[in-house]
Amino acid sequence: MRTTKLIAVGRMRCAFWNEACARYTERLRRWGVRFEEAVVKDGTAGLSPAERKEQEGERILGKVRPADAVLCLDERGREQNSAEFAAFVRGLHDAGRVPCFVVGGPDGQAPRVLAAAEQVLSLGRMTLPHELARVLLLEQLYRAENIIRNTPYHR
Repeated sequence: MRTTKLIAVGRMRCAFWNEACARYTERLRRWGVRFEEAVVKDGTAGLSPAERKEQEGERILGKVRPADAVLCLDERGREQNSAEFAAFVRGLHDAGRVPCFVVGGPDGQAPRVLAAAEQVLSLGRMTLPHELARVLLLEQLYRAENIIRNTPYHR
């Protein structure tokens, strides 16, 4: 069974984001993908944005395991189309690696988390709410499985 992991800052605050994530997570599991999610606490509200990011970064890096291929999502990262993304994820799984996607909080990723990443990827150049980024990532992971399996979902 292939494993894919998500480390995200902050809990989902809206039911519709939770429902969307649950839907794609269940679909991934039906394809035999073990999906692990670790949610780390937001940085302390009284801190500066940079200090909050560093605090969140420490919590994120505490969740990373040696087999994890750390993949940060950031608007300045490398863009891929869905077929390229599917090939990328498949390559990691085939190499025995665990794709470990990291979604930061509202202030973005700590520099040391970005530095620890094997790749920094973008879901697009527009700034997205971090909850929506999680939904989009899960949909693209589900789409990637369909591309790999050559099903009609991806047209």
